Amino acid sequence: MTLSYKQFCLLWGKGLLVAAIIAAVAGLLLGDGDWVIVLYQGAAILLVLAVVFLVIGRMMKELHE
Repeated sequence: MTLSYKQFCLLWGKGLLVAAIIAAVAGLLLGDGDWVIVLYQGAAILLVLAVVFLVIGRMMKELHE
């Protein structure tokens, strides 16, 4: 099974979005400490990457239809 670039971008975008949510929830559950800042920064970076991948996937989807 091969993935097209559109499917690849949408799949990675959804995966990164789930990872960002998990990192943010883990930061909330840990409370205070140095690791919370790292988790929030990681969640922010993952969220930006997820949005970029999802936008690219949607643009490719619209171009091929």
